[in-house]
Amino acid sequence: MVMKRLLRYGHVLVAASAVAMGALIGCGGGTEPGGITLNRAQFLGTWRESMIGTANVASSGCPGTILFGDNLSASCGGSVVFRSDLTYSFFRAATGQETQVENGTWDLVRNELSMRNDVTGEITKLYMLMAEDGNSVIGSRMIGRFKVDWTWVRTP
Repeated sequence: MVMKRLLRYGHVLVAASAVAMGALIGCGGGTEPGGITLNRAQFLGTWRESMIGTANVASSGCPGTILFGDNLSASCGGSVVFRSDLTYSFFRAATGQETQVENGTWDLVRNELSMRNDVTGEITKLYMLMAEDGNSVIGSRMIGRFKVDWTWVRTP
């Protein structure tokens, strides 16, 4: 009797664990290649950088700069405007310096946002995860061996 009860509870525990793992796998992958599909219309408008960080290494509110690894750094503090004609303007606002404007074209495939600078031709790719309300996103990319996350919030 005791053995049957233990087996029954063991099956419940295994089933509950499987459901929990399925939920985690189904929801994950937003800031990784091949994550949850987003659409371009969700990104139209103006977004302001609000936070930057690397897991368990460094983080900062914006404007700010984080230092990590072997002399690596990343900054935040700008805003970006995404337009329906797939052009963007990124306003970089480094602390104590004049705002620099970068213009280019952008595209979104699944959850990968690509931004191509018109002047340098440099392409920046971010893997995006959008909040349910559509008013904030986390964009991640690798710098060296570190995954750096930028949080953007929609502005009116």
